[in-house]
Amino acid sequence: MLNIEIKNLEKNDLNGLIPLCDILGFEGSLKNLESRFFDLIDFPAHQVRIARDLKSSTLIGFIHFFEAPSLLTCKTIEIGGLAVLPEFRRQGTATKLMLEVEKWAKIKNCASILLATQILRKESIKFYEELGYFKEFQTYFMRKNLSLD
Repeated sequence: MLNIEIKNLEKNDLNGLIPLCDILGFEGSLKNLESRFFDLIDFPAHQVRIARDLKSSTLIGFIHFFEAPSLLTCKTIEIGGLAVLPEFRRQGTATKLMLEVEKWAKIKNCASILLATQILRKESIKFYEELGYFKEFQTYFMRKNLSLD
């Protein structure tokens, strides 16, 4: 069993997020992560926790989550992203990160936690189901990129 520390993301942790962003298929240059980090600071409803292996001091995982009040449903926490380095998987890290979200949800009086995962990520789906999550909808995320000039 790993000896890990779970803590809030700090600016000096950003370099360790780059390989985790790659795992999820998102561009994670240090410059972009710094910009996004400073954006998130302005929104205290957004939280990021990291997992660090205490033996090697390696940042091995992270979870981003946020409060999502809605007119249509109960107050919810949404998970924006979760990743653990492959060589540290199946050792309890992702479960500990998910439990951090559950603790935060209870503090914020949220009645549910919502997440999206790609259909092709069969192992992730199985993991979430083992934690009590269930498939609710089959949904397409649709995006429109905007010009920022």
